[in-house]
Amino acid sequence: MIASLVNAAELLEPYSPQVPTDQLIVALNRWYHEHEVKTYDHEHEEIRHQLPPLWEAMVATAVSRHTQQPWRILNFGCGTGFEASLLLQFLAPESIDELWCYDLSPEMLEMCKATMGPKFPKAHFVNSLDELPSDGRFNLFATNSVLHHLPSPAETLESMLPHLSDTAIWLAGHEPSSRYYKNPICCETYRRFLQTHRRRRWLSPSAYLNFALRKTGLRETPAQAAAISAVNAGMLERRPSLRVVSRLVDLHVAHSSEEAEAGRGFDIDEMTNHFSNDWELCSYKAYSFMGSFYEGGLSRNWQNECRRLAEQYPKDGANFCSVWQRC
Repeated sequence: MIASLVNAAELLEPYSPQVPTDQLIVALNRWYHEHEVKTYDHEHEEIRHQLPPLWEAMVATAVSRHTQQPWRILNFGCGTGFEASLLLQFLAPESIDELWCYDLSPEMLEMCKATMGPKFPKAHFVNSLDELPSDGRFNLFATNSVLHHLPSPAETLESMLPHLSDTAIWLAGHEPSSRYYKNPICCETYRRFLQTHRRRRWLSPSAYLNFALRKTGLRETPAQAAAISAVNAGMLERRPSLRVVSRLVDLHVAHSSEEAEAGRGFDIDEMTNHFSNDWELCSYKAYSFMGSFYEGGLSRNWQNECRRLAEQYPKDGANFCSVWQRC
């Protein structure tokens, strides 16, 4: 995780950063997701199709491990309200006493409020950590696709401990694993898939249209919006490339074996050792055995390849979810 931050500083150097790297990463994430908020749920297929059954299993694990009722939930990095909605769906409504939703992005938080307000009227929505109770009341801590955006995930998690009870359960959904790109069989299968995919994707008219709109500037991407905002705010002297912005927003996501070896992504064994003083791993599920591509949208042959890899290397999917309990 430290290696990723060092790499981020190297990526930023050509653009003359005017603020510390970690501060700039937080700001880029805020601007990126501010622009992405309206299309986020639609453009992430795994949110609607792949993740709900995984969250149902995670919630079941939490219920089996924790007999204290009612639930007092802290949803950290709530986004548009995806995981909060699932918690209300999979937990008995009468078992939930409190629900606090936090997100750094005011735009994401407003979307979450619009989604969750009618479902749980007494929910709290905050975009400052100072507004969270620090009396150790929360016995369920929920995150989804959050850790890989943070400059220092371990430090952030440690700072959340005063808000959590001594036996709190942590549901950590949809994070990137470095194990996938450290597995040579997975990498070789993915390489073969990409060769086929690259030949076919340009047969789609929508691919040509999206490419043309981006090239002509008629469709601004979240990365473009974040790059422009960083310069306008005086955090960078020169506008960074879209690739650099994307790599900084997804700071702890590996896209190759070289990046995985350099420290990008999370390894569940390393996490278990690192968090051993505070957290005990209760369950772990790896998936996404075709890299960043949603398995449900692949052909039958490639879905079979994903199943074969999952059977042979159950810990080595490109993404994972996990359940932890405070020691």
